[in-house]
Amino acid sequence: MRSPFDLNNHPPADAPVGVICPGLWTVQVRWWKRHTPNPGEKKCTECAQSWPCHSWLCWDGQIGDAWDAATRYQRAHPAALNSAAPLLAGVVLEVVAVKASPARRAKTTRRPPNPEARRAAG
Repeated sequence: MRSPFDLNNHPPADAPVGVICPGLWTVQVRWWKRHTPNPGEKKCTECAQSWPCHSWLCWDGQIGDAWDAATRYQRAHPAALNSAAPLLAGVVLEVVAVKASPARRAKTTRRPPNPEARRAAG
């Protein structure tokens, strides 16, 4: 998916709320900018191919996908935009501790190696 950005409107350096992996956003934007031509030129500054080069199109597509996901998240969670609490990639995570039941623990308990010890252990 193409991003809504162009040479006159670069993507923001900081990941928008709702981007799944903000660190990846930073890398994508950096490479998107590296594969743009200098003003008035029609060649990529990084690979010297005619612009838009293949790499720029790939980075632009990834930014477009991330931007679309962030936009959908923001529409579904409008309070996230006004929240002062930091969000981890715009996703609310819930950590749940799971304990194995006694029956499950009994099944996974290591048995003594010899038959007499097994009989004695019961």
